[in-house]
Parts: sequence; C-alpha cells; structure tokens
Amino acid sequence: MFVLEYGTVVVSKQWGGESHVLKQLLHGDCFGEMALLDLFPRSASVMAVEASSVIEFNHATLLKLYQYNLETVHHYSNEYWP
Repeated sequence: MFVLEYGTVVVSKQWGGESHVLKQLLHGDCFGEMALLDLFPRSASVMAVEASSVIEFNHATLLKLYQYNLETVHHYSNEYWP
C-alpha cells in the first residue's frame, strides 16, 4: 500500500484496448491497498502526473504499526467487523 506524500497521480485501467482514468489522487490519498488483502494481480495502474513521492507500507510495516497502536486497530476492527 502507498500513501501519497506529495504530488498528483492518476489511477487508470485498460479495457477495450484503451486506458481509462478512474481517479486522480492527491496528497494524503492511498492506493495499492488491495495488495495487502489478496494475492491477485493488480487491478489498476497508477502513474504520476507531476513530481510525486509516496510512503510504502508493506505487511511487516503495517503489523508493526498495529502492534504499536493496538487501541486504534481494535477500534477499526470493531467498526468493520463487529
């Protein structure tokens, strides 16, 4: 998963032989979260449209964050899976 630190990126998908922009992402937006949930090939492409920087969170990094702040994890777990 990536969090856009600064810049602008577009999320696009190919169909019908053409690339279609699905969404433009700005500072603070995240993408690639599906890769943390499943092992399937990516479902879309992301491309920077200006100078951009991202922060990458992999499984190990998120686990460390969860362990550090278990109260937050518990809150969101109960919110989505009561």
